[in-house]
Amino acid sequence: MRTELRIRLAVVTMALLTGGSMTLACGARVAKHGGQVNDDQGEMNFELVSRGRNLVVHLEDHGTPVVTRGASAVVLVKREGGSDWTTKLRTAGDDRFTATLPATLRRGDSVSVNVSFANGSIASGHFSFDMEPKPKRQSFGFAPGLKPPG
Repeated sequence: MRTELRIRLAVVTMALLTGGSMTLACGARVAKHGGQVNDDQGEMNFELVSRGRNLVVHLEDHGTPVVTRGASAVVLVKREGGSDWTTKLRTAGDDRFTATLPATLRRGDSVSVNVSFANGSIASGHFSFDMEPKPKRQSFGFAPGLKPPG
């Protein structure tokens, strides 16, 4: 009886010690290209990179880039106030799609990307867009009459 209790305690302890790292390994979604990763917890990672009206969508499956050759995709944007649009994406490179949107994405936009692969399988990624546009790079100069140090 005592041995059985020790075994159970050891199993529970191991589960508690390793459970967090296993969850992190399976559920971690990292934006590798400076974008936003999809909200849904499917096996496919969609990373949405928006710069002005230009959009790039990168695809990964468990950390491995997904080949987009022969695939087709569309992006659906729903904006508060009823302004919705759909744009067809083009393949670009081996693991991504690109598009020029009719307008810049804004915080609060609901974005869905739907992909049909050449083998007939489909995948979709959903986003609640929450990224602010990046500020333009500023050059810091010196006021007239001031000299740089040194």
